[in-house]
Amino acid sequence: MPDLADPLTLARLVVKALAYGTSLLAAGLWLFRAAHRVDAETARTAGRLAAAAALAGVSLAGASILGEALFLTAGDWAAAMAPFLLGVVLDTPIGDAQMARAAGLGLIAAAALSPRLWWLGLLGAFAVVASFALVGHSVREPRAALAALVALHVGAAAYWIGAFAPLSRLARLASPAEAGRVAEAFGLGAVWAVGLLVLAGTALGLTFGGDPLAA
Repeated sequence: MPDLADPLTLARLVVKALAYGTSLLAAGLWLFRAAHRVDAETARTAGRLAAAAALAGVSLAGASILGEALFLTAGDWAAAMAPFLLGVVLDTPIGDAQMARAAGLGLIAAAALSPRLWWLGLLGAFAVVASFALVGHSVREPRAALAALVALHVGAAAYWIGAFAPLSRLARLASPAEAGRVAEAFGLGAVWAVGLLVLAGTALGLTFGGDPLAA
């Protein structure tokens, strides 16, 4: 169990939590935009928020790489900043995941510059979701099945998280008919999202922990 009193451990946990939050928010906002037709101003607002979250996520991805290097060197900043050690970290599954996530977040930020590039943001959202399947328990066998389950789980969670800001704006500023239309559509999508979360979570639990009824 990590020593939570260690400042480096605490910093790594905070950076990881913020990185997850900003990445899921950026991807989820774009998934929401792609799934639901909203007015132009709500779409622009969601795009700006997604871009801000994406840029923050890219910075946090870099901080995560540095945090791993600092962990390997027991907090020695000079050693952690050495190009060789940073290259070693980047050559691990953690490095692969952070690079894929940063690339996806970069596409989301770029897509916010023009409405015609919305598909680029959707591609970035898929890359962010897929990056979570490059590290952790999903690297064990059966790898393809576990990666798909993790991606489904993360994608459903991201869609849910990304919906809150646009729905809040619509509830405050849009007509009741418009807000109700989007809220109803989201409700139908949320049923599927929750179902995917439960299905993927249950399948992952059974894969990692085995069948609880088999004993």
